[in-house]
Formats: sequence, structure tokens, C-alpha cells
Amino acid sequence: MFESPRRHQFSLAKTGCYLKKIEGGALVRRPRKHLGSTEGSAAVRYTPPPPEGFISPVTWGVEDNVRERFGAAGVSAENIVCERATYFFRSPGPPGELLQTFKQYYGPTMNAFEAASKDDKAEQLETELTKLFEDYNRAGQDSTEIPATYLRVVVTKP
Repeated sequence: MFESPRRHQFSLAKTGCYLKKIEGGALVRRPRKHLGSTEGSAAVRYTPPPPEGFISPVTWGVEDNVRERFGAAGVSAENIVCERATYFFRSPGPPGELLQTFKQYYGPTMNAFEAASKDDKAEQLETELTKLFEDYNRAGQDSTEIPATYLRVVVTKP
């Protein structure tokens, strides 16, 4: 039976609540704004469009979406706590080295380069991403510290 992607997002909320009940830990969801999404905004021009009806996992970083999904799963608003937090991508080398790590090991970046290579645009993509990594870097030229703000979500069982 086909389930709409929107309905699937609500079932993810139910699954998250179920895991919360079993494990008793905090539920942390996908970042709203992070290096991957920043990178993705540049890389999206080089990759094919997603399938029709696709809902980006990054939407878990939008507080209204999270509250709606958990509300539909039967969680009352007072049991959902959302707060912004920051993760730092840190590397002892310059931003370009971190980009090379993303290029070799981070799926969305790998996919973007694969697609860009097919159109002879890999060099253009590398130039854009290098600039993004350098612009977001707070550590100077010889090391890297890039802040990544995300939405931390904690759901409690009454």
C-alpha cells in the first residue's frame, strides 16, 4: 500500500515517541541549519531534482513541523521542548581539507560531485563550496571551526 510522504513524516514522529518511551532518552532531530544544508543549498544546482512528493529530512529542523508531527502522534504540546543548539565542525587543517573529507565521505557532497562531474561542472562546484567553507569558518586560515545550528527536540512521556 502506498503511503504519502507527508503521512510517513507523521509515522516517524510516532516511531520517535515509541523509541523515547523504550529508551527514556532525549530525542534529537535533524539540524535545521548546518554545514550540510548550507553546502546543499549550493550543491542542489548540480544534482537532479528529488522524486515527486519527497519531503526533505531537514524539515525536522523547523519547530512548527516538529510540533505538528508529534501532535499528530498524540503528544501534547507541553511535552515537546525545542531549543536551538550549535554543533561545531572542527578540523586542525584549513577549510579546504574539511571540504575534501566531505567530498570523500559525506553522501550528499559525494552525490553532488558525481552529478556535477557528469556535466563537467565539478570544478565550479568545488569553487563554490570552498568559498562557503571559508566564509563560515571562524578559526582562521590554518584550522577550521564552522558552526552548525540545529533544532534539539526533547519529547517526554507524561
